[in-house]
Amino acid sequence: MEARQFKIDDALKGRARRAAASKQLYDVMEEMMFITTDRDQTLWDALLKAHFVNGNKFKAVEDANFSPLTYQQMVRRAQVLGSYLARSTKLAENVGLLLPNSAWTVTAFFAFQSIGRVAAMLNFTSGTKSILSALQTAQIKTVVTSRQFIDMAGLQSLEDELTKTVTLIYVENIKPNLTIGDKLSAFFPRSTKGVSCHAPAVILFTSGSEGNPKGVVLSHHNLLSNIIQLASRVDFNQSDIVFNCLPMSFFRVNGGNIASCFIGCQNISLS
Repeated sequence: MEARQFKIDDALKGRARRAAASKQLYDVMEEMMFITTDRDQTLWDALLKAHFVNGNKFKAVEDANFSPLTYQQMVRRAQVLGSYLARSTKLAENVGLLLPNSAWTVTAFFAFQSIGRVAAMLNFTSGTKSILSALQTAQIKTVVTSRQFIDMAGLQSLEDELTKTVTLIYVENIKPNLTIGDKLSAFFPRSTKGVSCHAPAVILFTSGSEGNPKGVVLSHHNLLSNIIQLASRVDFNQSDIVFNCLPMSFFRVNGGNIASCFIGCQNISLS
């Protein structure tokens, strides 16, 4: 970075002057952290780097079932699922994700990232009308969901409507239909060199309280920049746990800033 010179009010003396200098120094260090951290990569590449840094056995995510997944488990399962989903979807296609807060949902999200698909996060609490509108807005043809989740959440009427317009892929049906190639893909790290960091990574939707839900398309660069902004202000480390009590499809717009819910955290506890 270029040399900086602090401008401190001459009227400040002693402790007040040192505090003013410290604040400006902190701002410079914060900017340095943001500028020098790599955000020109895909979310999948960022996950692989986190896996390398933290190791195979580091617990990356845990849900309400208290069955944590290590980085190795999550990466391998994402690659297997990605291999399966690649046969029924196209590169850069928007694919709906209608699942609860679970480790499986995180795995499915990264499965999309591993094959260059755009995850459209569908908020199951927003109602049938809003979800159908979101599907039309994002031109979604395929939705990944779960029969058990639909039954437990009482979403049978939504399921009936979805089957009229999109293809539903139930996670319960995936394992019996995996090929040997799908299973072997777990052991060969997948590359996303053909996907730009500025390409869409995820679509989030507004609540629809003021009309039809609006789709917000975020790139890999957008999300990683958001994560780096947080890391520049908060000194996260491996012992920290991030608790997410909102649907993963939910986001908040506050003063124009979009806060991502879970992507990029090293240690995630979901409920």
